[in-house]
Amino acid sequence: MTDRSSPSPPAPSGPSDPSEPSAGALTAAPPRRPLRQLLAASVGNAVEWYDWYWCTASRRPGR
Repeated sequence: MTDRSSPSPPAPSGPSDPSEPSAGALTAAPPRRPLRQLLAASVGNAVEWYDWYWCTASRRPGR
């Protein structure tokens, strides 16, 4: 059975050593090359539209 009269201790909010980076800081880094990512996404999008166009244009109507 649980004793409800005594609250549980609060969870630690961060690393014990202030010089250690937290786990969130490692994953929240800004992108290094946003222009390269934008170019790669644009090229990928253009390839998909080109593929879609040729697949639909070469389809025979009525089949």
